[in-house]
Amino acid sequence: MVTHEEMVEAFGTDGILLMDAHRLREIGVSDEDARILCEVGLPVRSDEAFTTLLEDEPSVGSVIVFKTSKGDFDVLVLGGTAERWGMRYFLDLGKGHVGLLSLGEEPQTGRANTSLAVFVEFLHRLRLRQEAVNGEEEDVSRRHTERLRLSLEELDPRALGSAESWWSMVMDNLMKRDFIEETRAFLQQRRAEVARS
Repeated sequence: MVTHEEMVEAFGTDGILLMDAHRLREIGVSDEDARILCEVGLPVRSDEAFTTLLEDEPSVGSVIVFKTSKGDFDVLVLGGTAERWGMRYFLDLGKGHVGLLSLGEEPQTGRANTSLAVFVEFLHRLRLRQEAVNGEEEDVSRRHTERLRLSLEELDPRALGSAESWWSMVMDNLMKRDFIEETRAFLQQRRAEVARS
């Protein structure tokens, strides 16, 4: 899986968020997930699919208790999606998978990735794709996106297992981008990285 050095190379020193190990232990994050969050880090932003720069609640690092008919479970908010999607990514502290919470009148949850390590790898590869297609023709962008989709399917088949899955929708959105939309997304990425410094 991705290392801190690879994350810094892709996102820059100021483009990485590292969490506090003591706090993560207090709330019950597993040792492996705490290592990832404290030593590898989360990107401040990864294209439009992920951001830690949230303007409203729940914020990054918040713990939420979901009450279900099968019992309660705690989750740690990792970040969110672009404003237009208005969702939050969370780490299920009991099961270790990364899910999505849609914010609205009737919040709903779904699974995004089978583990935090895989989730961070997805975000890293998404950034590498973004760098590779910056300034390229649309057909080059589509080829990079298709290669990305195949590599992500291999890494976490369940995450792209249906056309309605979150990551399938992200890939479909990337395939439809034209040159101007791609450039705009790249510039938003750079602004987010610079704003953190």
